[in-house]
Amino acid sequence: MLAKDLFSDPAWDMLLELFASSLEGQEVTVAGACNAAACSPTTGQRYLRLLHDAGLVHRRDQRREMKLRIVSITDEGRDFVQTFLTRL
Repeated sequence: MLAKDLFSDPAWDMLLELFASSLEGQEVTVAGACNAAACSPTTGQRYLRLLHDAGLVHRRDQRREMKLRIVSITDEGRDFVQTFLTRL
């Protein structure tokens, strides 16, 4: 069972952005995920941490520039979003 706070607007918006980006083969930075959710970096980091702890997203540093953090949806996260969307 997933925590109810994962369904608040920023977390859900980020998860949908990461899902769509994965279908297009595009990478998303932490800043990009925050922009997609229209939230501050501090709020975005908090929700990305919750999503990461739930196993729905993965964070990694980009090799060329260590300050740039890439976030992507995990297989579990992708399955979760697909299941949710098919039940609508």
